Amino acid sequence: MVVQLMANCPLRKEGNIIDAFDYFKALEASSQISCFKFGWMNPWWAVTLSEDGRPNSLFPEASQTRSQDLPPLYCPTGAIWIAKVAHLMEHQTYHTPDRIFWPMPWGDAVDIDDREDLRMAELLYLMEKRT
Repeated sequence: MVVQLMANCPLRKEGNIIDAFDYFKALEASSQISCFKFGWMNPWWAVTLSEDGRPNSLFPEASQTRSQDLPPLYCPTGAIWIAKVAHLMEHQTYHTPDRIFWPMPWGDAVDIDDREDLRMAELLYLMEKRT
């Protein structure tokens, strides 16, 4: 097996890695990608904006539904990826057709891609140190 721990997800904990690995083994998966549940942001209401500022709903069927009545959505994160070596070699990616996702706490799953992400990670780290 291969476990990939991306450096831009520094808030994952040892327990996250152990839990992800146990989940992977229990489900006898070929590949697994960590994810987190969207919380305070509601992606069901996501829109793109035209040049004149008019919204185009990505999920028009959900735009008039209360957020608490919609099913949860998950976002992949680079925190913990696991694959069987043969499967990874065959597909050359963790994003295989039969991959599974492992949900982890969003604060541990922070994926730093820009300065704003780094600021949020720093704040979460400082909050964690205080408790």
